Amino acid sequence: MSYSGQLLPRLHALDEFEVSFESYCEDIAETNLYQAKVSQFRLRDAHNAWMEDIVRVDGREKKVDGLDHLKQCGHLAYWLRRMGPVYEFKDLIKSNNIQVDPMVRPAIDRFQAFLKRYGSEYIAFDFSYRTIWFYEKNRTDGKRKQNPPELTHNYTADVCHMMKFKHVSPHSMFLIYKSLILGAT
Repeated sequence: MSYSGQLLPRLHALDEFEVSFESYCEDIAETNLYQAKVSQFRLRDAHNAWMEDIVRVDGREKKVDGLDHLKQCGHLAYWLRRMGPVYEFKDLIKSNNIQVDPMVRPAIDRFQAFLKRYGSEYIAFDFSYRTIWFYEKNRTDGKRKQNPPELTHNYTADVCHMMKFKHVSPHSMFLIYKSLILGAT
């Protein structure tokens, strides 16, 4: 997923959002040989719900000059999870009879098993997290963060488990992302 310019304003446009999300899903497939099938209908629903939330919350928070990237991405993760635009994962190793380096295969198998259990949650969390890091790495206010904290598998699994089985609000997602940024260097 490559970004340039002001990412979130671009993602506010449905066509840019669809292209960026599809590109992200292709990156996941390329890296892990596990293709995400995306429902365009659900993706549009997630985008519409996200945009409605942004407008609604921005109207209530008069003290700020627009919602920052952390708050917007908290809402984005919430709605991507709720609407579940990724409805299936296809194992590209099995379907295309791909030979994989035996040293790499256990890690790929482990991640594919993780996606079978928490695919929608992981996609929602990670897509938004990567968007946040685009902003953090390009800050011009002297608070630039260069190195995102390394998220362990257990940490990511815990977040995804909460997103799947508990009610995790957009504000909760904002706080999760904020705590990750505070721990970054």
